[in-house]
Amino acid sequence: MVGKGICPSHYYIKEKKRAAMNQFERTYANQQDAFSLLYYHLAQSVCQKLGPDEGKTAVRRALEETGTALGTKFRNLHTEQELNTNLTTLFNPGYGIPRDPRVWDCDQEWYEESRIWEVYTCPMAQLWEQQDPQASALGALYCACYYPALLKAYTQGLASIELSHCLASGDDCCHLAAALPSAGMDGQQKWACFGHKDGPEDKDFQPTDFSEYICSQMLAFTKALCEAGHTDAVTRGLKAFAQALTKEQRIDLPLPDGEEIPWPSQALQQLFTDCVLTGTL
Repeated sequence: MVGKGICPSHYYIKEKKRAAMNQFERTYANQQDAFSLLYYHLAQSVCQKLGPDEGKTAVRRALEETGTALGTKFRNLHTEQELNTNLTTLFNPGYGIPRDPRVWDCDQEWYEESRIWEVYTCPMAQLWEQQDPQASALGALYCACYYPALLKAYTQGLASIELSHCLASGDDCCHLAAALPSAGMDGQQKWACFGHKDGPEDKDFQPTDFSEYICSQMLAFTKALCEAGHTDAVTRGLKAFAQALTKEQRIDLPLPDGEEIPWPSQALQQLFTDCVLTGTL
């Protein structure tokens, strides 16, 4: 929707959460959990290697690179399809960032130039909380670094996002506010963000593939850590990740076209393939 939103009651949220997910939603949920586990185990391994402070700095940089990679990918895709690169398009789960079916949120405001919303249930935060005390802190780091970098890359630095409350930090919800002000934009920037009259529904546009999005995140985060010289930590993290996966989470993920990692060794490449892409380990 676009415009003012009405928050669902907590009773409504609770009752909807009880509804059984269909096969596709269960697949998406398992793939999201697989990424959450991968992020946690790689980040934890880096922090164990470098120490908490230096480790979090390395994880923060890798998250920013991951967000930049995904934001650039969305911008190129939407620009090629002649879609407006604004907040309505990016946060549309059919054409922009995919939506985990277990997330329940409320839009207080959603326009092309601004979006304010709260998230009441987050499966990523819930999964991290089940790991260990450090996991939630690493989870909060993900929320604080990944989305701002993605939005900045998607809008070429024109938009910003503020996270004032975070479930992973122990708050009762995530409160987010994104802004893409048209004031100060030149003509070309305004056209890119708001000039196209046809939306995705008016075009022969392929919706975002949830599996490809998850795999792109996995690849980008792993790539950033490898390129920063943390190959040994990545190796240990992938092994821990493989041990943590449940049978249901071992779902084949397609390798997105053009996505490559400059693997420092064939052994590490095979390990990633076995853990993530085929679940054969």
